[in-house]
Amino acid sequence: MQGYEVVIEVVESEISDEVLFEEIILVLRKLGCLIALDDFGAGHSNVDRIWKAQPDIVKLDRGVLLEATKSLRSQSVLRNLTKLIKEAGSVCLLEGIETKEQALLAMDVGVDLVQGFYFARPCKTFDKLLEGQELVKDVIESYPDYLREKAFVRGIQRKGYEAFFASLEGLHSQEILEEEMAKIGLLSFVKRNFVLDECGYQISDEDSSDEIIGRLEVFRKGKGLCWKNRQYFVKAMQQPDQIYVSKPYRSLIDMQLCLTISKVVRANGVIVVVCFDMAYHDKSTESVQITV
Repeated sequence: MQGYEVVIEVVESEISDEVLFEEIILVLRKLGCLIALDDFGAGHSNVDRIWKAQPDIVKLDRGVLLEATKSLRSQSVLRNLTKLIKEAGSVCLLEGIETKEQALLAMDVGVDLVQGFYFARPCKTFDKLLEGQELVKDVIESYPDYLREKAFVRGIQRKGYEAFFASLEGLHSQEILEEEMAKIGLLSFVKRNFVLDECGYQISDEDSSDEIIGRLEVFRKGKGLCWKNRQYFVKAMQQPDQIYVSKPYRSLIDMQLCLTISKVVRANGVIVVVCFDMAYHDKSTESVQITV
């Protein structure tokens, strides 16, 4: 047998004896086989198995794909899973592709290989090979339009965020700046706002919505703390004329999902970074939602 012509698929959920599993993997590799870890992401998947077995291919379960078609945050999870697999030294395969939209999503999150009925169903001959190749070509040619549509939606969202900073430019003091920020903070979806100096230190008191006052009080005392390693400070300073919008994350203050928008503002000639924490509600992929 010539090496690397056979791929042995191991069902991830069926592995019970880790030591025996690793011994079998060594034997199969000596025979020239590639090892694929199947159904990763389903049930009680063990990331540690990727480090120990070092499979050549990790096949992400279709359930992960289906979740990623429901919301933008789930798409981000799929993207990060793909990145983890590739950085661990394995090839990432996404299985269960049944539509063109799913194929475009697979391409967008960066998987290496795809598998699914959209390209071909199992058959005894290679009659469907050319048809599948044409579908792959169509997905590749459609990808630029897919990216343009995503960029268009992001552009509309960014226009809405820019309105937060329109009244904050050129103010005569930090006190007036904080007063204007407090007015914006009255909006129902603004959870918190704060000001950082050009070195990343918080120079304003916490200004939080009423619903989180009293919760985890120890995390609300941010004045004087340094946030220079946070992306909302780093990115704002790197591109002072642009708004930075963070990825959704769970806030330490109230343990709820939020995102932070930030921008460099000049108050009486002094450079500061203005930050707003926004309540985050996961957006459905079924429709274009512009609000936060």
